[in-house]
Amino acid sequence: MNLRNASGRDITAKDFRTWAGTNLAIVAFCALKEEKPTKKSELEVVRSVAQQLGNTVAVCRKCYIHPAVISSYHGGSLRAVVASVSQRTAGISAVEKRVQRLLAYSTNPFSFARCHARRSVRNSRRRAESR
Repeated sequence: MNLRNASGRDITAKDFRTWAGTNLAIVAFCALKEEKPTKKSELEVVRSVAQQLGNTVAVCRKCYIHPAVISSYHGGSLRAVVASVSQRTAGISAVEKRVQRLLAYSTNPFSFARCHARRSVRNSRRRAESR
């Protein structure tokens, strides 16, 4: 049984990796002890997440960390947006709740869909070819 059949939704393991990558990035960015955001710190965070996911830095940044996380880090609003969430609710950890809150405040929540749309088209083609 695969995830699609078990959940009844168009979901894959990549969706879980994307959620994990975004969560890991938020935790890492919030743990930084710096006065202002830097490209060097961003690269360290992305490298760390890429290593944990077993991907390259470029693939991790492009497909596994939501762009709102990186842009809000550089804009200085990441900590402010996620700071008020501190408890576990309805099976969602504090980190996951923070990710939800950040994405809800994102100015373009669909900007990340580009990578996933290409994957969905490729998967549809593969399924059609295998029939």
